Amino acid sequence: MAGRETKQQSRRRRRPSLDDDSLWLTLIWAHRTYSQHLDGMDFSPTANRKLFDQIKAEELSLMRISITDSNKREHLEPSFCQSPATLIAALSSSSAVSRTKAPGPIHGWTYYVSRREFEKYLGRLEPLEEISTGRKAKGNWKWRVACEIIQRLLAGKKFPTAKEMLDFCSDKIRHAPDPSDMRKHLNYLRGKKN
Repeated sequence: MAGRETKQQSRRRRRPSLDDDSLWLTLIWAHRTYSQHLDGMDFSPTANRKLFDQIKAEELSLMRISITDSNKREHLEPSFCQSPATLIAALSSSSAVSRTKAPGPIHGWTYYVSRREFEKYLGRLEPLEEISTGRKAKGNWKWRVACEIIQRLLAGKKFPTAKEMLDFCSDKIRHAPDPSDMRKHLNYLRGKKN
């Protein structure tokens, strides 16, 4: 008996092929480009939230390739992204400075988004040139904080306090964000609404 196709079955049927690299964009490229267009900066929290929402709404397909075996490729279900922090961990894993080598639950993979779906929902974007407005920032402190938190959580430590992360910023990146901005950012990374 041929029943109606469920939403999940329909989605699986429409997924881009894993073998055709031209159908995929690296998650880092997509995130960075989208961030530049939204906020004029690299790896903005706004872009992270919007990409996360698109993935959870099943409007943006994810795929990953093992760093150690490029033949090991797999589609990821929307449930893979439990929170925006999961997406940040995937971005961290896809970077050239990823510390892990063997594939694990998140690290050890390079992540990709569907080119067609990215262009459909977020527009056909090209990377912007370096934006120089006012004094050049010494990096994106929110991104650095998110990466540090991921490293601590993967090491089995508890989620840090705002004071601990303010100390990290002043020691490691020589920047002192406002304490209320730090608390808001940590709540955002935890998935809490401000």
